Amino acid sequence: MSWLDEPATISRIKNLMNDFHVPGLAIAIVDGSEIRSRAFGNASLDPPTPCTPDTIFEVASCSKALTSLAVALLVENEHEFSTKAQWDSLMSSLLPDDFVLSTAEATNMVTVEDVLSHRTGLPSHDLSILSIESKHPDTVRSITRNLRHLALSKEPKTTYQYSNMMYTVATHLIETLSQQSFSHFLRERILRPLGMTSTFTGSAQVWASGQGDRFSTPYFFHDGKYHHTCHQDTPQGQGAGSIQSSVDDYAKFIRAMMNRMDPITRPIYESVTDPRISRTPGKTLEDRGKDGSPEASYALGWDVKHYRGAKIIAHDGIIAGYGSRMFMLPSQNIGAVILGNSEGAFHLSAIIQNSILDQVLETPFDQRGGFANSRVKRFKAQEARREKNFKRNFERREQAKGTLQVDMEAYQGSFWNIGYRTLIVREMDGCLCVDGRDHNISFIVLLEHVADNTIFRGYLVEIIGDESDEEVLPVRFKFDTEGKVIAVGLGLEKALGSDHLIWFTRDEGWEQRDV
Repeated sequence: MSWLDEPATISRIKNLMNDFHVPGLAIAIVDGSEIRSRAFGNASLDPPTPCTPDTIFEVASCSKALTSLAVALLVENEHEFSTKAQWDSLMSSLLPDDFVLSTAEATNMVTVEDVLSHRTGLPSHDLSILSIESKHPDTVRSITRNLRHLALSKEPKTTYQYSNMMYTVATHLIETLSQQSFSHFLRERILRPLGMTSTFTGSAQVWASGQGDRFSTPYFFHDGKYHHTCHQDTPQGQGAGSIQSSVDDYAKFIRAMMNRMDPITRPIYESVTDPRISRTPGKTLEDRGKDGSPEASYALGWDVKHYRGAKIIAHDGIIAGYGSRMFMLPSQNIGAVILGNSEGAFHLSAIIQNSILDQVLETPFDQRGGFANSRVKRFKAQEARREKNFKRNFERREQAKGTLQVDMEAYQGSFWNIGYRTLIVREMDGCLCVDGRDHNISFIVLLEHVADNTIFRGYLVEIIGDESDEEVLPVRFKFDTEGKVIAVGLGLEKALGSDHLIWFTRDEGWEQRDV
């Protein structure tokens, strides 16, 4: 596809990289059986290292399609395994000791396809997972077993709620049924047959394989400069969001999907790309097309949507320091993979995807460009609003200093919730904060006293350096009759409602207890 080599395309992409603060970007376009690729900018700024089509990036949630494909191989080849799985098999029957939800009704309803289509009724609860740096790090099994302690927000099968955690559960299912590690199953069943020699399931594996010099450095942009993001390989990421690849290598997966290359059969392709739930609130799959709108839905590890009347099968991803996107246009047998080393690449890749689609679908030139312009404008407005909010929030916290009528020491200590485990309340720069830095998403909640020594406003800050605003959430403390803080409640899961707090009780042995 010559579009990728045109000077006007190259110039425009470089300009957009500046707009979205993307140091390095790589694009691979699949046209039938041919793969064309090009890279821009730098894989690393210090030392300066050019980005190439072989540069390895985190693919973030684009990895979900590999996880769903791995489950599809279990389903299609069930005769190989002692425990047989189908899409409508109950998860509680396949993982009887591990898969238990917070209600018996939900436990007895959720199936394999529910887990992979984000319709289990469980919201994200991403902040509940302990990182590999914790004294007691989570594993795929412990994450699965912890589901029983996490509240549902919807009835199963009724509502699309994106859940990274359920893809970790799917990884546990793969390992349990195959009696192999997820990495081994993926390598032997998918990567090796497709010739994907530069795709890995853990950062340590990349370095051990001698590929470390090809790994892109993750960045976030703040206060007018790039900052290196410290990236960690975590247990949750195994199958959910920690697969590394280059655009040239991941494009082989897209090519195999488009052309039904072994081990991807037509039944497997159809099963993972068939819509399972509407992504539009209040709509069902049966509503698609009734009002003329391009209804979006979710299959198994794939979004299904329409662009200018053409069906698009796609997925995107964003984690600390990386943004990704991939898509297939079945009617033209065209696909693409776009990877970048900052979160701004998530936004930029949407523009590039639409530009490729406009080129292939021969969209009139006077109808192109509007999406890109609005996306850039919105991104810049978000940047300005973020900086304004950071300043406002800091000033609010400064003004709240000294308003407590209780000694700050009364609040400090370790607090425990069975689903979210340990959080530490401590003093930081003259303010109280809630410290969750040993969690998979490392975070701190900065506290601003509002009233009565019990009501606080919390500002959730992800230490990994995301590009979003500080998320504001309610925080409450409870005192006993002797004036001692015995519990703290935080609104850590928005999907449960603005009034729903997750309560942590004081853990008296916190100094001796491993956290």
